[in-house]
Amino acid sequence: MRLKVQMSPMGSGLTVEESIDLYCGEGEQILQWIGYASCSRLAYKRGEVYGRYVPQSVNNKDGQPLDVDIVVNEIFSDGDELYVEFSNGPVPYKVRWEGRPRTPPFRWGDGAEVLPPHDTWLRDLDLKAEGLGALIEPDLLRADAVVAEKDLDKVKALLVQYAGAVQMLFLLQSADGATNSTTSGEQLGNLTLPQFRAAMAAAKVITPRFPPERVDEIFTSVATAETTLARKVEAKSGVSTFDLLDFMLALVHMAAGRYAAENPSQAAYNHLSLKVTALFRECFASSSFPDLQRRLERFSAAVNNSNAMLLLRKGRKLTEQTLDSCQLKRTRGAPVRVDLRWLCNHLAKWGMLGRDFNLQELALIAVFSKQRGTDPETFVLHPQPLEVDYDQFERLLLGSAWTTFNNRKKAAPPPAGSGGAEAGGGFEEFLGELLDNVYKKAGVLVPVPQTAEEAEEAERGGPYRECGPARGGVACSSSEEDPEETASNATLLLTVGALVFAGAATLSLPMIADPLQDFIFEADALNPNGFGPADTVAAVLWGISLYYASPWQQLLLFLGKIETERPSDWMILLLARGPLGLSITDVNQAPGWLSGVAAAVCLASGFAISGVLQAALDDSIWGLSTGLGSLMAAGVYELGRPARLDREAAAKLDEQWLTFVRWANGRLVRGGRCHESEVVAAFRREVVAARSAEALPDATIKQLIRNWHPNCGRTSNGYYKNLSLTARVDAFTGTVTGGSPVLERLASGPKAAGPGGPTASQEDGGAKPSDGLGGEAGSGPGAQVAEPVVVGTSARQSA
Repeated sequence: MRLKVQMSPMGSGLTVEESIDLYCGEGEQILQWIGYASCSRLAYKRGEVYGRYVPQSVNNKDGQPLDVDIVVNEIFSDGDELYVEFSNGPVPYKVRWEGRPRTPPFRWGDGAEVLPPHDTWLRDLDLKAEGLGALIEPDLLRADAVVAEKDLDKVKALLVQYAGAVQMLFLLQSADGATNSTTSGEQLGNLTLPQFRAAMAAAKVITPRFPPERVDEIFTSVATAETTLARKVEAKSGVSTFDLLDFMLALVHMAAGRYAAENPSQAAYNHLSLKVTALFRECFASSSFPDLQRRLERFSAAVNNSNAMLLLRKGRKLTEQTLDSCQLKRTRGAPVRVDLRWLCNHLAKWGMLGRDFNLQELALIAVFSKQRGTDPETFVLHPQPLEVDYDQFERLLLGSAWTTFNNRKKAAPPPAGSGGAEAGGGFEEFLGELLDNVYKKAGVLVPVPQTAEEAEEAERGGPYRECGPARGGVACSSSEEDPEETASNATLLLTVGALVFAGAATLSLPMIADPLQDFIFEADALNPNGFGPADTVAAVLWGISLYYASPWQQLLLFLGKIETERPSDWMILLLARGPLGLSITDVNQAPGWLSGVAAAVCLASGFAISGVLQAALDDSIWGLSTGLGSLMAAGVYELGRPARLDREAAAKLDEQWLTFVRWANGRLVRGGRCHESEVVAAFRREVVAARSAEALPDATIKQLIRNWHPNCGRTSNGYYKNLSLTARVDAFTGTVTGGSPVLERLASGPKAAGPGGPTASQEDGGAKPSDGLGGEAGSGPGAQVAEPVVVGTSARQSA
């Protein structure tokens, strides 16, 4: 994903000064990263120090500030445009966005966060300020002046008692009116007048004496109350809809109005709390609650299916990763919760919402995921009824699968005698297919591609591969034998075979020693001039030794020097570059058949040496002894050579070396003194691809340091002599880091920090943070330019 970022100074009215094309990978970062990355690119583009510019806001193309915790790919697509406001800092993101809290939403206790109870808003609710005191009968107020306070306290207790059930009914009713093709969840959490009227009709609150017009009047009076309007203006929500608090207040108004309509002679003498109790018992407890309980009990067959629950436990890690991929905002340290309204977008992408079930069924599934029981009177009040955590998302997937399973069975009834949906027959297989589909579409389960050979073997019943959920990704099993296990078995067999052969040779050597000596020293089978089998053996010994080491290299071995190139390598390169005209630098790049040509040349040379010794000395023992000695010297030579590298490993080392040279030319000085940990830490901090110790171990970095400056000394405590880091001014703290004491004093002088002085990138030789191996470190003004380095096979082996 690439985004076009327009950089604008803060307070300029989004006047664009620079445009930056920012590569975001898969877009899994948050907008906060967009701001910092864009400011870093702007400083680099202008030749300023890192941290010179600080982001203040990230805005959409309409200029609206966005929450910086939002995940990039959730609201932006490839090629989209956005604006970043920046300043000189030092405090980042001072611009407020909609929904940003003005004060921290928590307070601290003894070293820990102290959170208030989730129902504090309801227990601290002032019912009198909300206008409910006017519903108390005047005759009761004249009889007892404090009756209003006591009665309102009882009303609040009733609201707290039924809060969980009312909250779930409110969630269910907010989905009323959605069509089967609705895929947006924006209407959830808000109740309109038709939805409120339908809820009262379902609870049988509406009667001939209490008609729907009275329901409409109460809805309008509560929605337009002064306290309600003030609350909604502050929350920037719609004034023509109810939230949960408005719904609860309206229920109290409904209780007073309905009781007065149904019992006109007794209404003036009964308390408001009695009227609210009558509303819940006569209407909701007898109509709405039983209906909701019956609908929730349909999920019992899915919950009691042991195989389905086992499948959910096995895929728990992938379920968590799926919910992680659905986050609109990602806040550090906060538990993962996804708003159900945003989750609807992903359910539609997965082909579930609007196809397998509708929004009203999803609301019921959400109630099932939020509540563990089925009796509404035991429901608990949730602090965020529309937010889903890991456990609730797992139950939501289970409920979605069960609903889809039943809907498909209704559309295509199973054959008679095959078991119905209520019995749960075949549900675990359907759940497995649904989870597999969700995991794949969410991108957390990636199938291993099957080659044509594997497909053919699978058809023949040969080796196969199966993939399933595993911790952190996908686990694959195969019917083929493990290569490491096969290699271990082969090694064991070779060892046993070698022991058997050695034992047999030891026992049979006394019996064949004399005939073998007679055959070697007395036979004359090749020609009458005396070149016999012993000379042939000597020629083979010489040919093998010449393939690995020449007589000149063997002489150098006794003088304490080793040449890393084999004679066969020299011949292969000579033939490849000469007659074949190949432009290669490594013997691994040459055709394989040239190795056979080199071996034939060495064997012919061995026959020539053996023939010369036989003709000159007329004794085969000289050829055998010198050939055996040369072979032993070649073996020692080969053991002393560094391990040969394949083409990929050689290219990786070349890339590491060139990257380190670029960085070292701008950040290291051949003088001074520093500790090896300082160099390693600076290299990892400024070169992105070196930040992981697995990608580039510390030992490799230390070897690169020794190759770059062979004359630097190192103490037993890890201090380098004649090597130090260049002085550098930290962009945030202003302190000087790195360099010898003299360089630090120079860098901390007035020129280093003055407004007209050179930047830190000029002071340290133009070193810039690298984007990875082979980046642009050390390419600025004043940086030392490394001479072209061509690292061939011999150079790598010498290192």
